[in-house]
Amino acid sequence: MIEIKKIDNKSAATAVIAKFNLIAHSEDIVMGVFQGVDIVGAGALSLWGTKVYLSDLKMDSENDNITMLLSLARSLLFHADLKGIKTIYVRNKDIFHVCKLLKFKESGEELALDLEGFFTSECE
Repeated sequence: MIEIKKIDNKSAATAVIAKFNLIAHSEDIVMGVFQGVDIVGAGALSLWGTKVYLSDLKMDSENDNITMLLSLARSLLFHADLKGIKTIYVRNKDIFHVCKLLKFKESGEELALDLEGFFTSECE
């Protein structure tokens, strides 16, 4: 069974960031993808200036597939939405392909997604 959950412990978050070489810090919101007790992927939301960024998404080589990456990204976006964050940005070009599938739009050198209605509107 696959489970995606927030990693609240700062030392655990630091270990996950190092394991997956995430563009993130232990103060960021870090979520892990767990298969039983094993962590097989991770992602992070980061506050940079006045904006919140989906800073990174990574899976280990055995579990690296678009479905898992999309699920991880949606979990991070849902967490942001629950916290009242209205717009999420992306600078990391390595995850642009995933974000564009989630309807992020180009905004200069980065991508942006308005979360207003994102989880309540009907699927296209």
